[in-house]
Amino acid sequence: MTNKYLKYAERLHSIGDLIVEISNLIQIGSIESVRATEEKFDYAIASVKDVKPPEEVNKEHNELVNALRMWNLGNKQANGMKSEHIVINAQAAMLKYQSVIEGITDRIVQKLKPLVQN
Repeated sequence: MTNKYLKYAERLHSIGDLIVEISNLIQIGSIESVRATEEKFDYAIASVKDVKPPEEVNKEHNELVNALRMWNLGNKQANGMKSEHIVINAQAAMLKYQSVIEGITDRIVQKLKPLVQN
């Protein structure tokens, strides 16, 4: 049983690496780097949706999917703006949803940690 929790955690970790990569691109602060995140967002969201979460964290997993979608939507809206506003709005969306995502993943870790340690 512990194996399913570890596999889920490992998968989320690799998706987390992609989210860090997206954040780093946005922080570069260029229009090109923000635009380069679009495909990465789509892949990250698809990857999270493809993971079957343990029942114990199903609610948090769905919250994570929704938070990534909302961040992606904010990023896409920023990309549709005039060039001088793209970076500022993409960074604002990142700041807003990055903390939400961190909170959700912290709750997932807290729920799974005792299950893995047993």
